[in-house]
Amino acid sequence: MDYVSTIERRAEARGIALGEAKGEARGIALGEAKGEEKALRATLETLLRARFDDLPPWTLTRIREATVAELNASIQNFVCAKSLEDVFA
Repeated sequence: MDYVSTIERRAEARGIALGEAKGEARGIALGEAKGEEKALRATLETLLRARFDDLPPWTLTRIREATVAELNASIQNFVCAKSLEDVFA
């Protein structure tokens, strides 16, 4: 029975190590995604303040609630936008 216990312990240790590695990888990916999102929000807000000065509260709400795809689209819209509304169109 000792032999089976040793194999089971090794398998369990490998399973734990694999689980930890997967968890760490997911954590890193999540952290990177959150960092990208935070950077996009900051970039959009900085660009808008540079062009339009004071921002009405609704713009900050839109930035805060936007998805990464929406933030990217808004930054692209910013290039040709004549108004705040154009940025979020």
